[in-house]
Parts: sequence; structure tokens; C-alpha cells
Amino acid sequence: MDKLLQILKEIGFDYAYSHFEKGEEPARPYICFMNSSSSPFSADGRIYQDYNGVDLELYTDRKDPEAENKVRSVLDRHSIVYSRSESWLPEEERYQVWFSFEMED
Repeated sequence: MDKLLQILKEIGFDYAYSHFEKGEEPARPYICFMNSSSSPFSADGRIYQDYNGVDLELYTDRKDPEAENKVRSVLDRHSIVYSRSESWLPEEERYQVWFSFEMED
């Protein structure tokens, strides 16, 4: 988790695990992240290395390629392979860009 927190600090947007409390949401862009899964490498009845799935969600008021590129460049700098998807959330009037990847525990 320490490496993930370092990456989030490098990106430079406000961030929270899972969500911000009601009334404490910062100005956009901001990030919410979660550990979504675990993928251990094991043999001989023992876990040698555990990999955590991470979902990093970037929220913006509008399509914001500059904010997306900021996230991408930091992930690239840390050699993180990710998949990306995006959607417009009409009920919340914001964009969500979702980066999914795995990191060593």
C-alpha cells in the first residue's frame, strides 16, 4: 500500500479510499481508489508473492485529457500496466475514468 500511496501523491490530486464522506468531496479532479482483488502466486502450499488488484477512479467535471495524462504518466513512470475505461455519470454530472491494474503487496 505504501507504493500506491506514493503514486497517488505524485499524481497530485486529492484522493480517498473508496469515497469521500458526504460534504467532504473536494473540487474535481480527484481520485477514489480501492483494492479490488487479490491474486497470489503460490506453490508447494505457500504464497510467494501476493498481487493486489487496484481500481483507481479519476473524477472530472468534463472530459479532461490533461488530468488523464497526468495519471497515465505517473503509472507509466512506475512501470504499471493498466487498463482504462471511462463513462459519463449523468446523475452525478461528472466523468469517471477508471484505471485498473495489479501491484505487489
